[in-house]
Amino acid sequence: MQEVTIYILELDDIKANEDKILKELSSFQLMQSKKYKVREDYLRSIGGFYLINKYTSKNVLRHNKYGKPIKTGEYFNVAHSGKFVVFAKSDVQIGVDIEKIRDFKVGLINYICNEQDAKKIKTKQDFFKVWTLKESLIKCVGTGFAKSSVKDVPICPIEKRVYLGEDYSSKIELIEDYVLAVCIKGLDDLSLDIEHIKL
Repeated sequence: MQEVTIYILELDDIKANEDKILKELSSFQLMQSKKYKVREDYLRSIGGFYLINKYTSKNVLRHNKYGKPIKTGEYFNVAHSGKFVVFAKSDVQIGVDIEKIRDFKVGLINYICNEQDAKKIKTKQDFFKVWTLKESLIKCVGTGFAKSSVKDVPICPIEKRVYLGEDYSSKIELIEDYVLAVCIKGLDDLSLDIEHIKL
């Protein structure tokens, strides 16, 4: 059993504690966050950096060539959607994604799914389960969609997948009207410890 800790921070809490958060960020992190023109995106960015700083070591934060934040010897990932910023930490490579369940253009199903997977989508929740499973896997791998098209990223079976010759395991949780997906490298059952934190 692989335990994964998920820390969740809410956008309203980030807004209310912006000054406190900014004191914890490096100049590089602040510069990266200021690239966002929409205020909510900026707030989610500083919230993500805050969680990285709080729950990882003081090792230098770098980004791989695909943009994934990394620290030597540590496995973590950040995602955000709507009112949530989530941080996942594990003993193995990890990817996390979260999406608010909402209306979407039906044409997206054929964009992200092969024919077999498209048949599984009957509801908005189904669509975002598929999307977050795919996104968490490519974030775990750390390449984004550079290695294959979104249609080629497997979702089935949900618990165990093979991608680019490697084994991965996934788990989905529903949090209010959001879908959270976690993916780790290796074949292992996942146990998620989800903590809502307050600043």
